[in-house]
Amino acid sequence: GTVHRVYAGDLQGNMWVFDLSSASEASWDVAYLSKSTPIPLFTTPANQPITAKPVLASHPTQPDVKSNQPNLMVYFGTGQYLVNGDKTSTDTQSFFGVWDMGDSALVSADLIEQTFESNFTQRVLSRNAVDYSIDHGWYFNLPESGERAVTTPIARANTVFFNSFVPVDDPCASGGFGFKFAVDMTTGGSPLEPVFDVNEDGVIDASDTLTGADGSDGILAAVRQEGFLPEPVFIEDLAYTGATATKIKSLSQVPSGRFSWQELIF
Repeated sequence: GTVHRVYAGDLQGNMWVFDLSSASEASWDVAYLSKSTPIPLFTTPANQPITAKPVLASHPTQPDVKSNQPNLMVYFGTGQYLVNGDKTSTDTQSFFGVWDMGDSALVSADLIEQTFESNFTQRVLSRNAVDYSIDHGWYFNLPESGERAVTTPIARANTVFFNSFVPVDDPCASGGFGFKFAVDMTTGGSPLEPVFDVNEDGVIDASDTLTGADGSDGILAAVRQEGFLPEPVFIEDLAYTGATATKIKSLSQVPSGRFSWQELIF
């Protein structure tokens, strides 16, 4: 339960890391420095703002060795929805999975890009290989004009879940819409197996695979939902975004133990 490291983004697109591992508070500092100048772990292209908390996970494929510490994947999206003027922004925003293994000043050129497959009518992502002997993670751009990721993602099993949002600037319209994403933790591409109940038969299996215009198979990476999409909440095999529940793939191993507590005073 001891905090060793803190991750935080800023409005200039920097993902900062703070080292709090020392027993002495006087030694706490930015984790990466060039002499006395703080260096971010990663900087987004075009200074895409990072306004939502990232989520961390142990690297899903790389073992812990001395040379790659802390060996953490940092998952986060970009975009801003803080002031009235943000509603009209059409800047391209992205979602990233960055490997923190001791290197800093990383940029998108250090990552592998995934793209949305054009031969599917729904959102299916490519699965370009990420070679972690030379690559530091992955990213993809959100395709809808004005689409952004402004809520906290969730790492669950081998999948990263997050929600995007597209605001509507029309004063006669309400809310907007967004997409509920589920992407592979290792590559940022579509999951290797279906996560969503695409055909709504109550079972998630091979029949939830999509077929492209060229006859190829694909796995759904995102589902559209109307309104503002807060971060998802999971109850067994249901993912709740606001009041809307989406059936998802169950965990193969259900965690056990005490997850929370409440003090009762008599």
